[in-house]
Amino acid sequence: MYADNQNDITRLVVRSAQLLLAYGAVSDLIEELSQRLGKALGLVSVELTILSNALVFTSLARIQPNTFPVKVVTPVIGLSCASLYHLLAGDKIACLVACIVSSIGKSVRQFLTKRQFNLLVSFSITAFITNTAAIIHMLAETYVSNTVTARTQLTPQNQISPELSEQVTVSGFEMVFIVAAVAVGIALPSLVYYRNRPII
Repeated sequence: MYADNQNDITRLVVRSAQLLLAYGAVSDLIEELSQRLGKALGLVSVELTILSNALVFTSLARIQPNTFPVKVVTPVIGLSCASLYHLLAGDKIACLVACIVSSIGKSVRQFLTKRQFNLLVSFSITAFITNTAAIIHMLAETYVSNTVTARTQLTPQNQISPELSEQVTVSGFEMVFIVAAVAVGIALPSLVYYRNRPII
């Protein structure tokens, strides 16, 4: 039912209640007839309060929301975030990461919304997952680029210096520890949640 139809039905029910009140009907009868008339015309809920100088009427109609398919919305959100990042002078890899991270965030939000989570909880979880995915990329990219840069400088033509070897080792270990910490952080909640359930 559209808003125009709901307004027309509401006006009709209020007008009938006014006429019943003007011709001396009892307030209980006016309330009952108004509720029955509204429900018969397609309203879900009809509430009427009769005061000495006013009728207070509230109604709720069956409204079907216009929704887009999830399989279309998620990539479009990803592409729009990537294009915005590109407009802000981001490189291609950062645009790809923005596309993937925002698509993950939209998927998580739609998953939580479909299960009717509280909006604040849904927003918080989505923000945490999206920010975590973006930070993982930033941290890993820094250490990977440092490791690759230092490793390319360790060629047979150059003499191996202790500083360069230290940079390769430290950046490489930090990169491995970040990936390990992320893997444990992703796996740990599911291990805690499913610890009392059989695996098979």
